[in-house]
Amino acid sequence: MPTLTIIQNTSFKKIAAPAAKLPPQEKFAVAVGQFFTVRYAFKVGNHCFVELPQPLGSIGKIGYFYLPHVKVPLQELRGVWLTNTDSDILHSRQNLRQGFQTLKDLGFNTIYPVVWQRGYTLYPSPIAQAFFGAAITPDPRFATRDLLAEVVEEAKPFNFRVIPWFEYGLSTPPNSPLATQRPDLISSDQQGNPIFADVAWLNPCQPEVQAFMAELIADVAERYEIDGIQLDDHFGFPAVLGYDAFSQALYQQENQGKPMPQNPKDLQRQQWFIAKVTALLQRIFSSVKTQRDALISLSPNPLGFARQNFHVDWRLWEQEGLVEELVVQVYRDDLTSFTAEVNKAEIVAASAHIPTAIGVLCGLRIRSVSFTQINEQVQKTRDRQLAGVSCFFYETLLCDPLSPEKVQRNPVDLQRLFPPFQDSPFSDIDTHWAKACIIAVAERGILRGYPDRTFRPDAGMTRAEFAALMAAAFPNAPTVRPPINFTDVSVNDWFYTVVRWAYERGLLSGYPDGTFRPNQTASRLEAILSLMTTRSVSNPWSPNELLRFYFEDVGQIPAWARKATSDAIVAELIVNYPQVRQLRPTQKVTRGEVSALVCRTLKLADPVPLQYATWYWGLYDIRGALTVPFATWRGSGRLMRDIQVRLSELGLYPANEINGAYNWRTEQGLTRFCNALGLPNMRVGVFDEPFANALINTTVRFT
Repeated sequence: MPTLTIIQNTSFKKIAAPAAKLPPQEKFAVAVGQFFTVRYAFKVGNHCFVELPQPLGSIGKIGYFYLPHVKVPLQELRGVWLTNTDSDILHSRQNLRQGFQTLKDLGFNTIYPVVWQRGYTLYPSPIAQAFFGAAITPDPRFATRDLLAEVVEEAKPFNFRVIPWFEYGLSTPPNSPLATQRPDLISSDQQGNPIFADVAWLNPCQPEVQAFMAELIADVAERYEIDGIQLDDHFGFPAVLGYDAFSQALYQQENQGKPMPQNPKDLQRQQWFIAKVTALLQRIFSSVKTQRDALISLSPNPLGFARQNFHVDWRLWEQEGLVEELVVQVYRDDLTSFTAEVNKAEIVAASAHIPTAIGVLCGLRIRSVSFTQINEQVQKTRDRQLAGVSCFFYETLLCDPLSPEKVQRNPVDLQRLFPPFQDSPFSDIDTHWAKACIIAVAERGILRGYPDRTFRPDAGMTRAEFAALMAAAFPNAPTVRPPINFTDVSVNDWFYTVVRWAYERGLLSGYPDGTFRPNQTASRLEAILSLMTTRSVSNPWSPNELLRFYFEDVGQIPAWARKATSDAIVAELIVNYPQVRQLRPTQKVTRGEVSALVCRTLKLADPVPLQYATWYWGLYDIRGALTVPFATWRGSGRLMRDIQVRLSELGLYPANEINGAYNWRTEQGLTRFCNALGLPNMRVGVFDEPFANALINTTVRFT
C-alpha cells in the first residue's frame, strides 16, 4: 500500500474544494511531516482521493488531499463487474479465490459484485423476505450461500475495494415475486402496459418503493464490511412509464391541479420525475451513511440519454454530493464516438470533484469485442487523466468469444494493458508470506531495506537493530525509568542512542551482568514481549490455561514470560509462520516476522495473512456482523476451546480432549451438529451469529 507524506501544512477534506471555502466540520488540519499508509490514492482533478487507515476527526477515513501539498504514488482505478450471468466466478469460493488472484495480477483494485438481480438478492436479505417473501434467489448456486459475505472475505487478502452492485435497480422481471405480489407498486405507460425493455418497473413515486429500496441497500451497508454500494443505469424510471393512476393523481396534487402532460418528453413532467428519483437517491444516501462510511457509486448511461429516457440527472446528483464515485458506461464500438462521450463537459466537470471512471464494454455472450478496441478505449480514457476504468464484465475481460465456446485472450496483451502496480520496493519479497506487512512498515520508515534493493525477510535481527525499530515504530513512547550505562554499549556505537532510548522507555532491558548484548540475535519471544510493552489489555485468564489453548510448544515459554505472552494473545499481536500453533519462542525472529508483528501491534490495516495470526475470539463474542472465517480457526484457541466444551456437553466431542486445537474430532463434531440442524457453516467455512446461537442454546444431546 502506498505512503502519503504531507509536504506542506494542509487539510484532509470531505470534498475536493479549497479548504478556505469549507466549514470546520468538513476539513481536518494535517501538519507537514506527517505520513499515512493509504489503501489507495486516485486522482480527482488537482486532488487525490484516499482511504486512510484511521479516521481523522469528523471526516472519517475517506476523503481528499490537495495534490501539491502531499507526496503519494497515484493509482489507476481498475474496476470490474462480477456477474452471475455468462460467468462462473461467483459460483463458488474456489472460483472467487482464483478469479481474484487473476484480477490482482492485472492490478485491479475494485470489484462490483452483483447482489440484486432479476428481482432477487444474491445474499440472504431479511428486507426482501419481509417485503415480497423471498430472502434470496432460488438459484441453487446461491440459495444456500451468503455470496456477499464470501466475496468480502475472499477479497480482503487482495485489498480489493468491494462495492456491491444493485444491478436491477427499480426494474424486475414481470413474473418475479416482487412484481406479482406487489402489482400496486408497478408503473405503466399510457396504454396501461407495465413492461418496458422486457421488465417491469417499480414506481419511485410510491412511498413503499422508496422505503423498500432504502432499507434493502442500507441493510447491506449495516451487515457487510463493504466499501460502498453501486447503482447503475436501471436506477431510474423510463420516460414512457409513469401514467399509472397513483402517479397521475400525485402529479396533479403537486402541480396546482394540472393533469400530467401526455407527452413523455414534456419538460415539466421530466423535471417532476427527476425530482422523485432524486428524492429516492437522497433517502438511500442518508440510510447508507447512517450505517457505514461507504461510498455511493453510480454507473449510469451518458447524461443526455439517461436524463431524457430514464429521468436520471447524474450531473445534478454529483453537484449535490449524492454521488461520490462515477463510472459512466460508454459502450461504443466506434472510437470517435467513444472519445466524444469521454470528452463531454459533464464528465470533465465531475472528474474534478469525485473519482470518475469510464465503463468499457469488453463483450457479451453474443457480442465479441476485440482486444484492439478495449486497448484503444482504455488508452483514450487514460489520456483524459480520469481516475480509471471499469470493465464489463469479468468473463469477457479474460475471454473472447464466450460462445459457442470460450477462447482465452492473450495474457501478454492483458498484462501490457494492465501492468501490476509497482507496490514492492524490494526485489526479494514477491512470494514472501509477509510481503504486505514488509511494505507497510517500510513505507512508514520503521524498517528499511539494503542498498542492493533487497529486504532479506528471512534474516535475523540483532537486539540493537530491534531497538532501532522500536524507536522508529513508537517515537512518542513515554520515559518510564532513568538511563543506564551498559558495559558493552559505547557512546561511539551507532546504536548507543536507540539502545538508551529503548531502555528508558521500558521497551527493552539489559542482563543482570550489566550488558545489553547488542549484537546478539533477538528471539521471537523477545520481540513479542517488547512489542507487548506498548499495549495494555484486560486479561481475565490464568496465563498457563490460555497459553495451553493456543500453543503446542507452551513448555518452551519461561514461567516469567507467560503472563505477558498470554496478554499478547488477548491483544491479538502474535503471528506464527508457518504453523500458527507453534510459538517457537527461543528461535531467532526474522525481519519478515518482525514486520508482521509490528503491523498487528500498530493495526496497519491488518495485512497479516489470516492463517498465521492468533485471534482472541470466543464463542460468545460472535454477534451481529462478526463472522469468523475458516482461515482463522486454527489460530482461535479460545473459540475452539469454547466450541469443544459445548460439543462435549452435547455428546459430540470427548471431554478429556478439550485443548483449543482445531482437529479431526472438532471437525467431525461440528459437521454432525451442522448437518443435524441444517446449518451451512461447515459447508461455507464461517462461524456467524446463527451458528453461535444454535450451539449455545441447543439442549438436545447427541448419541
